[in-house]
Amino acid sequence: MVWRMDEADREGVSQVNAEEEEASSSGYRLVPWQSWEEWNVIREKLLSSSPESVRVALNR
Repeated sequence: MVWRMDEADREGVSQVNAEEEEASSSGYRLVPWQSWEEWNVIREKLLSSSPESVRVALNR
């Protein structure tokens, strides 16, 4: 599977990069999940052999 970035993806990456730069200067790091429990669920789905689970995790 090949993933191609469209304009919305590029804008999102630019926004995330700007937020990370701002966060790193304050000593905090932004992450796309709200808790370690949520991250563990996402991580398990990302590493799953099920394409549907991976899709759900990526859409999160």
